[in-house]
Amino acid sequence: MSKLALNVFLAKESCVEFDSVVHKKHVRKKVPVRNDLGFEGVICFGENTRYVPKWLDWLRNGIEDDIHDVFNSSTRAVLLVRTLGRIFALAFGHGRFMLASEALVLDFGIRVTLNGVDPDSLRAMDTVTIADIILHEKKQTSRQTSIRTFRSDDLGSLLQRLTGTPRNSEYGTSISGRESVKLTTGVEFDNITTLCKKLYSLYISDRYREHFSWYDNVRSVSDPELVDALDGELLEAIQQNDHDRFYLAPPEVIDWETIDGFSFTSKGPLWSDLCAKAYLDYFRARERDVRSVKTHYVFARSDMDI
Repeated sequence: MSKLALNVFLAKESCVEFDSVVHKKHVRKKVPVRNDLGFEGVICFGENTRYVPKWLDWLRNGIEDDIHDVFNSSTRAVLLVRTLGRIFALAFGHGRFMLASEALVLDFGIRVTLNGVDPDSLRAMDTVTIADIILHEKKQTSRQTSIRTFRSDDLGSLLQRLTGTPRNSEYGTSISGRESVKLTTGVEFDNITTLCKKLYSLYISDRYREHFSWYDNVRSVSDPELVDALDGELLEAIQQNDHDRFYLAPPEVIDWETIDGFSFTSKGPLWSDLCAKAYLDYFRARERDVRSVKTHYVFARSDMDI
């Protein structure tokens, strides 16, 4: 068969039901996979413009229901499958936005890519250097090259995305990872759980330490005890107004030509830069807790805002 671009996510171990991985409000129709496939799965279709994308024929191989009406109107879908006791989510079209972010393993894609990419055939790397000023860097080369071309600050660099040529040709000519892993493969629908198992093996491997050992210096954490400890330090910094230990920055590269400034509420005072001291003052005045910080949004404003 022709190759298909796949975007694969891993749900957290605590997610045991398919419904916990998707936003129900975005699901127009759910269709279980065929009983003879030998694995449990469901396809969640969303709704958008009237357009029939190429990946719908591939998904059709795994179901028996007549979903002609969905095919004619859906440009987003998510295939959820269970294997190895975990739920994997494959997003198609705009299906990524149907997934519940809090249900996803945030370092799945980057770890799969670190272990599955050829370190001498890299194409792009996104990093964030954490210091007094947060530095976002997007590096892309004109041709495949080694990790030496992308050397960053080993001590302060947080790797956000990596793209290159996979070691294993069954993953196509390019593999890219962040929260999810993106690759192009000719896998048949019937064998999708086999692919998920291979990706999981890459995720839990420590092979990356041979060429990307600096990845462990700064990275996101998921251990509940460590998260609680860091949350405690964050709350202490807020309560003590310790802006020397508090950093505030956009989560990714933004287009500064479209941004006039930032505010802590949708109509609040405008700041030209993200000021840690101002942000701490805002929260201390309201006596908020850590949960409030995690659920609060900073607004990027432009002259297009009403």
